Amino acid sequence: MQVAAMVPVQLNEQMALALFLHAMSGSATEEEEGQKGLTIDLGTELLRNPLDSFATYARDESLADRGINEGDLLLVDKVLKPQHNDVVIITLDGELLCRILDMKQSQLTTCDDEQSPILLDEQVGLVIEGVVIQSVKAFR
Repeated sequence: MQVAAMVPVQLNEQMALALFLHAMSGSATEEEEGQKGLTIDLGTELLRNPLDSFATYARDESLADRGINEGDLLLVDKVLKPQHNDVVIITLDGELLCRILDMKQSQLTTCDDEQSPILLDEQVGLVIEGVVIQSVKAFR
């Protein structure tokens, strides 16, 4: 999967959004009434290490079976140690790619059988830029 250029994640200001834990029907209980004031900070929820994160967009459907579709916003953590089966962003020959890390086979793959795996021991200059921690989808 190809990805767009990396963009640093910036949190210019905090903005609290209302958090709805579940839908209320009929009359609310005391517990439900007490939850009305809860908020959520998307920066905290989506990013583990905001200063060491970047964002990019997926540019094809080769990881659709992993839930990543073209146009999805990918949030990437640069300090997490990549583990087996992680989705990672790599740089190879100046090109940014998104792949699945298969440490057992020492390769990087996609869900598309037509794309050949990238063998880790044969690639000079391959850099794992970070681990994809979130995929954000737009519905409109």
